[in-house]
Parts: sequence; structure tokens; C-alpha cells
Amino acid sequence: MKYVRFFVFFVLLALLAVSPLFAEDLELTSDKMRYESETGDFWADGNVKVTRGTIMATSKTADGNMNRQIFTMKGGVHVFGSWQKEKVDMKGQTLSGVFTEPQEYIFDGGVKGFWGSRQVDADKLRMKGDYFMRSLSAST
Repeated sequence: MKYVRFFVFFVLLALLAVSPLFAEDLELTSDKMRYESETGDFWADGNVKVTRGTIMATSKTADGNMNRQIFTMKGGVHVFGSWQKEKVDMKGQTLSGVFTEPQEYIFDGGVKGFWGSRQVDADKLRMKGDYFMRSLSAST
């Protein structure tokens, strides 16, 4: 029953979003899930897997709020698949985002991997709207 609730809320959210990443249905699965309908808060724990179209993200835990349209995935985050016809395979420690316009995503914690032909090695990778930024530590 919790899976159905999560899926319905994420499908509704996906229908409201306009970017290519959010043009398809989203599916969230995990070992344990909880959703508070009064506040919009949700929690997922253990083998968290989010799939939308041709891209997937996995982590140990996730939480967020459907009303404020925010989320955070934590613990060994792995993003892979393809996005806008480019292969993606990156790992880091946290992935957080905002679904409202302009959409914003922050991948943090020693992000390594590739996005298309670009090699990624950054402390933090941020995408807001159509802009990408990366941060390196002072020692790098």
C-alpha cells in the first residue's frame, strides 16, 4: 500500500514537471517506506532505487517532502543510465534536489564517473536549470 501511495504522488509530480528528466513516470522502491499525508514528508530506507525513463539512482536512504517538492538520497548514491542520449555513470554520497522551477540538483561527496564523453571528478556537482557547476576542494 505504501508503494502505491509513493508511486501515485511521484507520478503526479512527474506530470507537473517540464524538463526532459521529468517527462516520464518515476518509480521509487526500497525495503521500507513511510509517508505522512498531512505533512507530505516521506522516508525510504534500504536498497532505495529511483527510476525514471532511462536513468536510475540508487542509495541506502532517501527522504523529502512532496508539498515542498524536495528530496535527498544518502549513502553510496549511484546515478546511471542515459540522459538526453548521453550515457551517465556517477557515484557520490548525497543527491538532493528541488522539483520546482528552476529545478536544481546537487550531487555531493566526491562525485566520480562520467557524463557522456566528460569525465567527472568533483567534490560537488550542481545543476540548476540548464547550467552545470562543479566544486573542487582547496587541496585538489
